[in-house]
Amino acid sequence: MMIDKLLRCFIVKILMISFLCAGFCNGIEKKSSIDKEKLKKRVELFLKKDNVTRRRNVEDVFVLAEIYEKEGNDKDAMFLYQEGLRVNSWRLDYQLKLAQLMYKYGDKKQAVEKVKIVCQYTEDEELLIKAEEFLSNMGIQPVKSINKTKGKLIENPEMIIVPIGKVNKRLLLEVKDKLQEKMGISYSIMEKEINPGKFDRSYLDKYTIDTKRKLLVSFLRLIPEQNERFKELENQGQFNASRLISELKEKYIIEEGSKLEGYLGITREDIFSGNSNFLFGWAEKNYGVMSYHRFLAEFNREPPNRTRLCNRMVKQGISSSFFILGIPRCTNPTCIRAYPHNLTEHDQKSNELCSWCKEQLKLYTGD
Repeated sequence: MMIDKLLRCFIVKILMISFLCAGFCNGIEKKSSIDKEKLKKRVELFLKKDNVTRRRNVEDVFVLAEIYEKEGNDKDAMFLYQEGLRVNSWRLDYQLKLAQLMYKYGDKKQAVEKVKIVCQYTEDEELLIKAEEFLSNMGIQPVKSINKTKGKLIENPEMIIVPIGKVNKRLLLEVKDKLQEKMGISYSIMEKEINPGKFDRSYLDKYTIDTKRKLLVSFLRLIPEQNERFKELENQGQFNASRLISELKEKYIIEEGSKLEGYLGITREDIFSGNSNFLFGWAEKNYGVMSYHRFLAEFNREPPNRTRLCNRMVKQGISSSFFILGIPRCTNPTCIRAYPHNLTEHDQKSNELCSWCKEQLKLYTGD
C-alpha cells in the first residue's frame, strides 16, 4: 500500500511538472499542414463566442484570412482580418495586410491611418520597411521617418556601437541619436555585425541545473509532445556577456592616444554572466555589451511600442556607456543609471541623469 501511495504521488508530481513545462514552453505553436475545412469550422465557432474567448483563439482567424487572401478571395479575407483585429488590434502585421486590401478597394483614408500606426509602433524592422514603402508608394512621408544618412560612420567617434548577431539596424540608429543627445559624445554604428557563434547556455541547460531535474527531463522526453518542447528549448538560449566582451577586446584594440573611448556591443539575444539568471547589460572600462531581448514587447507580452523599446535601450545604453568611460554607478535610485533588479524597476527610473552623474560626465567631456 505504501509503495502504491508513493507511486501515485510520484505520478501526480510528474503530471503537474509536465503541465508546468507545457505552460512554460508554450510559445508560438509550430505551423504544420493546415486542414482548411477544420479551420473554417473553428472560425465559425469563434464568431459566435464572447470577446474574451475570441481573443484566446484569434490566431485561427488570421490564418484563415491569409489563406483566403492567397486564394484571391479578398472579400472574405478582409472580413476575417477585421474580425480578428476587433479583439487584438495590436497585431500590426495584420493591420498592414488589411490596410493593403482596403487601399486596393478604394478606402485610402482608413488604409493610410492603419499604416501610419504600424510605422509608429512596430518593433519589427522588416514590417517597418514594408509599411514605409507602402506609404512612399502613395506619396506620403512615413511617420517619424529615420534619416538613413545618420547611419554612416562618424570620423573619430568616441564610442562605436557593434551589432552582435541579427539586430534591428533601424532601431540602433534611433538609439544612437538619443545616446549622442544625452551623453554629449559622438557615437557611430559599425556597418557589419559580428557573429556571436552558438549560445553559451540553452534555456534547457538553465533549468536542468541539478541531477533531479535532469532525471525528470529524461523521463518527460519519453512523451513526444514534451520532447518537442524540450528540443525547442535546446535551440533557444543565452550568450555569455563576459565572453562577448573578451571577443570585442580581441577584435577591436584601442590604440593609445586615440579619441575613441570604447565599444558597446548590442544584441537582440538574451545574455548572462556567471550564475546570473539574465543581464540587461555588462560593461567595464572601454568595452561593454547590452541586450534588448527582455525589453521587447513580444517577450513581455505587451502591445508593440517602438518608442518604449527605444527608451528602454537608451537607459541601458547610457548606463553601459558610463562604465565604458570608467565612471562608477551612482547611488541615486531614480537616476537613469540606477541598478534595476527587473524590468519594472528599469521602467520606473527617470530618463535623466542625477546631479552627481551629470558632474562626472562634465568632468569627462570638459563641458
